[in-house]
Amino acid sequence: MDRVFKGQGYGQKLLMHALGKAANLSKEVAVNMVVVDAKDDNAISFYGKYGFISLADNRRTLFLPIKTIREALK
Repeated sequence: MDRVFKGQGYGQKLLMHALGKAANLSKEVAVNMVVVDAKDDNAISFYGKYGFISLADNRRTLFLPIKTIREALK
């Protein structure tokens, strides 16, 4: 993402949009979680704010269960 847009909330908006789409899709197909590959420590921190959990064997690969997403979107 261009640094001009950093800190303006676009990352959060994009993430919320993607999570909403994943939650809706999970009503039609078997989706259990959303997985992201964080590029650096700042990204790990960003996703951590939204409840993403690191996989034990790779701290840069994070996941968020669909159940958690559905509850948050209520």
